[in-house]
Amino acid sequence: EGHPQVVRRHDATYFEGVLGRRDIQSILDSCVAVNGTGKEPMYNAAGSKGKDFRLVRRTRGQDGEWWSGGVPGDALNSSMIRYYVQKQGFTLVLNHMDFRVDGVARLARSLENQMGVAVQANLYLTPPGSQGFEVHWDPMETIVLQVSGSKLWHIYDPLVTLPRPEQRFKPKAAQIDESSKRSVMLEAGDTLYIPRGWMHEATTEHSEGRDREHSIHITVGVDAQALTIETLAHVAVRQISRASGVGDEMHWCIRGEAEKDERLRRGLWGRKETPIEMCDVARAVLEGCEEETGRRLMKAAAGEFGDMQMWISHGRGTKREPSLPQHDAFSHLKKQASVSLEGQPCLQTLEQTRQFGKQAQLKREHQRAQVLARHHAKPTPKPPSKQKVEM
Repeated sequence: EGHPQVVRRHDATYFEGVLGRRDIQSILDSCVAVNGTGKEPMYNAAGSKGKDFRLVRRTRGQDGEWWSGGVPGDALNSSMIRYYVQKQGFTLVLNHMDFRVDGVARLARSLENQMGVAVQANLYLTPPGSQGFEVHWDPMETIVLQVSGSKLWHIYDPLVTLPRPEQRFKPKAAQIDESSKRSVMLEAGDTLYIPRGWMHEATTEHSEGRDREHSIHITVGVDAQALTIETLAHVAVRQISRASGVGDEMHWCIRGEAEKDERLRRGLWGRKETPIEMCDVARAVLEGCEEETGRRLMKAAAGEFGDMQMWISHGRGTKREPSLPQHDAFSHLKKQASVSLEGQPCLQTLEQTRQFGKQAQLKREHQRAQVLARHHAKPTPKPPSKQKVEM
């Protein structure tokens, strides 16, 4: 989560066991949706039916800013997808590759087991002399695996450190600090790590006229938001709040503090801090929470709960302890939740938090296994198309 990192391998075949050109050709030849019976076409994310793929190309808007222009329509056949890539310079994004290709699925499982959070793998195929996306940043940790070809990446300092999902916005050209620009050329076999919030863009314009090889890379998005010190604070509260009926205000207060204090947005995995130090951060936030602050934030949300949906009760299913008035119940909850973040109870709360993060991981793996099995069960694949993407 600190800074971008590059791993050079000097081995163009390094990721052949993860993804091969035949895998990509097979997906384009069959052109079927990830979810479904195997008969539905791949759905365009620019349409309204699904998010199997996207075709994007950086374009200048009427406001003078760079944007990612897409190809409209709910579904496109294989020939049309190839046309937009080969003839129009669009980048093809194939989502959920860990649901389609065994090698990518194995990679995803390995990373999930190491990190304890869910991951998703997408493929990006960019023709020479092109760029798909403008400068942007992602709300998840990003691991880029350059499978073949090469791609030039430009990385810029973040505007928000370790942002939460709802803090997402499109940076304008005037906000991008060009003096912070770092340029990295990825060759086949290389890996690039970009922490969430760091702005970046990638291009193959360097390859125009030099060679005609397409750039193919896999981006693994790591759902670090599911396992942060903020999550630790929420879990500590939830253990106590189910009997008090005042947990909602506390959860909203935690969220409000996380928007202001980047320490709460730090991931629990791979941290240099000790467990006690992480619990100290969460406990300090709880002890500073005020009921009125949580109530104000909850009211301001006006029913748009977003990622808070998993924590709050919306006033249903919980009852305040009858022996405690409302104000005392909030103080009681704060005290008990703070105690769970001290000493030995801290270690137990940390383990419960990691188990919470693992739930999303297990759900993702269950979906992945089901979809892969369904794809493998297809009786007779369509004969390969004579049209091929030149890679």
